[in-house]
Amino acid sequence: MKTIVINNEFRELAKTDTRMQSHIDFIKNARQFASRNERHLLDLPRDAQVHVNAGIPILDFFRETDRAVEGVRLDEKFVFMDDLSGLAKTVSVGKLSAVSLKSSDISDDVSVSMDFNAAIKHDHISADSDRNPIPAFMAGVTMGYRHRAGLDSESIDLYGDSVTLKTRKLTEKVGSYMLNGDITIKADGQAGEGIKNHRNTQKLNLGAAGYNIDLTSATRDEVVTFFNKSIKLVCNANTITKIDLVGVSPEIMVNLNTPLSNAQGFKVGTLMEEVLRFAPHIGGFVEDFALTGNEFYAYKRDASIIRPIVAMATGSFLLPRQSPVMGYTTQLVTAQGIEIKKTMNNKYGVFYASVIS
Repeated sequence: MKTIVINNEFRELAKTDTRMQSHIDFIKNARQFASRNERHLLDLPRDAQVHVNAGIPILDFFRETDRAVEGVRLDEKFVFMDDLSGLAKTVSVGKLSAVSLKSSDISDDVSVSMDFNAAIKHDHISADSDRNPIPAFMAGVTMGYRHRAGLDSESIDLYGDSVTLKTRKLTEKVGSYMLNGDITIKADGQAGEGIKNHRNTQKLNLGAAGYNIDLTSATRDEVVTFFNKSIKLVCNANTITKIDLVGVSPEIMVNLNTPLSNAQGFKVGTLMEEVLRFAPHIGGFVEDFALTGNEFYAYKRDASIIRPIVAMATGSFLLPRQSPVMGYTTQLVTAQGIEIKKTMNNKYGVFYASVIS
């Protein structure tokens, strides 16, 4: 799992994207402000009682925090963030929500003739707008001047470890928002919705009133039939040939990893391999520890259907200190949301399955 952070790869992309460059400029300006402040503290007179700056070279400090932020992993939670990161759209940090178009159809009028003088009908699609909020996420790490100095003398980087863990917490919060949404987050009249509850996600009922299947304990034949037939019918209804990724709960994955061999005889492979053999419309399964029990999500990997929206890539900067003996505080910031749209045919490309009462 990775989040979108300001790193060397991000800087390369920024060379051709002014919005990405604005993210870098924001962090750079905040760091330059802190750097000037630290240099000012270094210029203060020293006396016998005070050791100025606590021995932290500011550039090395930023490098350490960057490594801490970039190295965060979530142990296979919210795996869609990694899978979709290449589709992300960057917007201005001033955008509180991302605007997208809900398109209708256009006429079928196309002329066929031996020249280019045939009469044709000129028209365009009629489109309405849709919005997805882009919330800001913030967290911080602080440590006293003497505490850090004492640990550094023993080569213990408690501050860096704290930044890493806090970044993990921040990233988990972003992932949780993208998956579950947050109705308390509102922008331009639209509440925050995630993959599970988005208005443009098709909900599949695995309960008695729907497909009536528990994928955590269903038999081999039941699981194969569900993905081979039922999900194929869902694909057909939405005119998509393939679902690229299916994220399942650990409990479902246990069942999918069941070997096909049993007391009746030997057969090579697992149930998951059997499903993929007979369901070519499914690109693959991944285990997502953000899910539990009888639930899964699935989507077609297409930027016109689902993608992260990034108004501020995850970054960090040091809050200015007012005196040489003040503690150190690192601010972690990001602004990200998720955009889910129907296809141009007004069909679904994102799905969430669970027992719906």
